[in-house]
Amino acid sequence: MELLCHLLPNATFLQLENWLVDKIKTQITLIVSSVQAVVKCPVCNQPTHRIHSHYGRNLADLPWADYSITLQLSVRKFFCLNTECKRRIFTERLGDVAVPWARKTLRLTEKPTAIGLALGGEAGEDLSQCLVPVVVKPSKRSLTPSRATWLVLRRPELREPDDEKLLTLLVAQHPSLAEAIKLAQDFASMVRQRQPSQLDPWLKQTIDSHLSPFRRFALRLREDYNRLVRKFATPSGPGFGQR
Repeated sequence: MELLCHLLPNATFLQLENWLVDKIKTQITLIVSSVQAVVKCPVCNQPTHRIHSHYGRNLADLPWADYSITLQLSVRKFFCLNTECKRRIFTERLGDVAVPWARKTLRLTEKPTAIGLALGGEAGEDLSQCLVPVVVKPSKRSLTPSRATWLVLRRPELREPDDEKLLTLLVAQHPSLAEAIKLAQDFASMVRQRQPSQLDPWLKQTIDSHLSPFRRFALRLREDYNRLVRKFATPSGPGFGQR
């Protein structure tokens, strides 16, 4: 157990809880947890110890002989204690272990890169594939329509810095989406914060836009809203005169 701990990417704040060996798949899974006592908000750098929740990450690491290594890592989300910070909840950073959103450790990424730079071209690629097997193949998360929608509608305080970068990149590559993103975010914020006074301005702005799907949605919503207003304003309507 002690020997395995010394083979972790960072034994200072990573704690080995258990391990599993699959001889058929020649794979070793290390069950690891982060034990950082105090972490800092990535936005304002305010230290905090208040834990919000836990979640799991799987990271591919450098192989041991013929065995591929996977870190089954338990990490945490924290509350930012700075009341003026725009980030209320954030995920703890793993320092020199892995960057946010990554599916492999930094040292697994750096080794093939160093080999490629040293040898160059196909020779570097071939050697890196021999020394560091298939676990180094890219596992980049694509920005699917469903994931883009999730990013747009997610609460601002829960977005990671990488989320903001993706949204900025999305707008930069497709400027026509900027208006759609703003309308969608304004509507989501209005519903979450229960601001009925903002409905009429949002409907007017959306109906005046050039986005056909949004215009159709706003027109139907206005019709339903006006129908309900008329129904409950009529003396014979449901609830009239009731105490």
